[in-house]
Amino acid sequence: MDGIYGIMLGGTYGVGEFSSSTIILYVIITPILGIIFLLIEAAILNIIYESFGGTGSYEDTVRFISYASAANIFAWIPIFTWIFSIYMLYLSIVGGMIVHKVSMWKSLLSTLLDLLVIVLLVFAIVIAVIIVLAVVSTYILP
Repeated sequence: MDGIYGIMLGGTYGVGEFSSSTIILYVIITPILGIIFLLIEAAILNIIYESFGGTGSYEDTVRFISYASAANIFAWIPIFTWIFSIYMLYLSIVGGMIVHKVSMWKSLLSTLLDLLVIVLLVFAIVIAVIIVLAVVSTYILP
């Protein structure tokens, strides 16, 4: 399989199946990326709260986002996915309201703006990766 899909599916340059080294790599990379994304989300959320007059610190924002994210431990169960996602959203709103001393509406708006910014960032990253893969596959593959 040639082109972008061949590279992404492990055809031309990658490994076509999971190996023990791939699993170990996922075990190492996933927690590191989780922490990095949590810190980025907290930074974005802290900026939004400060723009709405919030008084909390970045450290406090990281703390309540971490507590709210703990609800994701049960999100892998299909029946409970939506329930715990809504509960995590509720914890984020209440946590932001308490930590930053803003109204519930400002906290709700801050949380929704944070979700919008994160979705737009992920979308931009996916588009950038697709463009890079298209350019790389054009120059590498004949």
